[in-house]
Amino acid sequence: MISTLRARAALLVMLSGVGALGGQSGAAPRAPGARAASIAKYRAVGIAPRKAAPDWMDWSRVEGALRFEASKGQTIGMILSTTSLVSTYAAVDIAPVLIRTGRLVNDSPRRLAETGAWVQEMTGQAASRDEFVAKNYRRAYELGMLHAGLSRTITAEALGWKADERVTFNQQAYAFVLYTFAWEPIEAMTAMHMVEAARDREALEDWLYLWRVLGYAMGVDEKLLPAGLDQARETAALLRQAQYAAPGEAAPEGVPALLRGELTAIEANLAAGRKEPEAKAGEAAAKILAQAIAVSPGLKEALGLGADPLAKLMELAGAGKSEP
Repeated sequence: MISTLRARAALLVMLSGVGALGGQSGAAPRAPGARAASIAKYRAVGIAPRKAAPDWMDWSRVEGALRFEASKGQTIGMILSTTSLVSTYAAVDIAPVLIRTGRLVNDSPRRLAETGAWVQEMTGQAASRDEFVAKNYRRAYELGMLHAGLSRTITAEALGWKADERVTFNQQAYAFVLYTFAWEPIEAMTAMHMVEAARDREALEDWLYLWRVLGYAMGVDEKLLPAGLDQARETAALLRQAQYAAPGEAAPEGVPALLRGELTAIEANLAAGRKEPEAKAGEAAAKILAQAIAVSPGLKEALGLGADPLAKLMELAGAGKSEP
């Protein structure tokens, strides 16, 4: 998922023309209601990965999603490796776990490459339903099982949480991750004018359907799975409301270290392409990440980056170089 320098540069060019994104630049709306209350309850419920593919899976819709991925895969990969990933850093039930495991801080380029390869296997091309189930679906199930196992290793008590209030890899947080995979690419590509809901609705809903199937394998409750554009938009907003710090609250502890790791990974990618002088790599990485963050409503606020995310990211890039 941490792709080539050419792909990163292309994404930066596209993002640079997005500007303030109209109504998308402010904090994510905080909408009360029965559904928000229902989502709140999932914080105390763990994930339950499912080995068998659901009977309701429609192969024709999965095929449509895989065709969409084949046509937009480079851009989707770039969004997943920047905007989607960094969204998880802002989530109050995810950031502490990422910090606890340590690899996104201490070995970010390799860790991100591994994650990217795994997700690509989940969304890669399959010639038949059987192949999809044996390959893509299986990898989604294995991802869920990996995290279910970690939830037993990194307990709620170890994180200072009350287990009757929230558990590690809880349904709410895991659904949030699922929507960063499923919804963030649609949102970002819409902002970049690469897709339009009216024109591309069938393809976009097929893409969400793919993640409905993969999310089922990963262990997300069926009531939280994507079910079309309108529902996905609403659910993504509610999950952000639940997982992002409220206005005036501090971002999760460890966010600067996680952002520094992401910047290090981007710098490594730039260095591999040998297109930026070493002295400019930090600045270039900060610009790429700032623009990627700009397309996600409320993300800069949830990360504690303030009114000028680029300046903060530039500071973090410099701090990363100064540390042993």
